[in-house]
Amino acid sequence: MARGTNTIRGTNTTIFVANTPAAVKVGSGFLHRIIITATLTGSITVNDNAAAAAGPVLFTSAAAPAVGTVIEVNVPFTLGAWLVPGTAGTCVAVYD
Repeated sequence: MARGTNTIRGTNTTIFVANTPAAVKVGSGFLHRIIITATLTGSITVNDNAAAAAGPVLFTSAAAPAVGTVIEVNVPFTLGAWLVPGTAGTCVAVYD
């Protein structure tokens, strides 16, 4: 499954598949929430970085969030938001 991007009501979304870390957004922005769409193994980590899992950690989820869980993150980022999903499952990042 490939990562995709859509716009819904003016808010951006990006789909993340397990074991496929990637940038939510490059540059400054705001991460509103993460929605779990398939049960994750492990946790989700988000760093303030445009290209790697390095730099300040903005958020780390509890282990193995269930399908349908909506995690209100509500954090700003400066350089970018780099999301590292768990080892199985999918999630959607909602951001501006």
